[in-house]
Amino acid sequence: MENITPFTITDEAQNQIVKSLSKEKQKGGKAVYFRISIESGGCSGFQYVFSFDSSVKEDDILIGTTEGPIVVDATSYGFIEGAQLTYEEDLMTAAFVIRKNPKAQLSCGCGSSFSPL
Repeated sequence: MENITPFTITDEAQNQIVKSLSKEKQKGGKAVYFRISIESGGCSGFQYVFSFDSSVKEDDILIGTTEGPIVVDATSYGFIEGAQLTYEEDLMTAAFVIRKNPKAQLSCGCGSSFSPL
């Protein structure tokens, strides 16, 4: 049996999720959850997708805090289990990034796509 640590969320990422959900609500959006999913594409084969959602689906896993709930479908969670969600800012960009993904064989430099093991 594989010993994998759970998916973790940095304080910076959790705080930004809370702020982002609040902004969505102020704009009149119905988003209640921050969604992480994996899709085919990106420069390494699969890409991390971050979006807002108003509902939890049957196969979703709920993580995060009450103020900043995150949902991940079970298939996508299999690709990020043991990884870390962070929020990074520099002079040019500000973005959510998945780091330390033990399920990734290769990752692109920007952290937005990966090739699974």
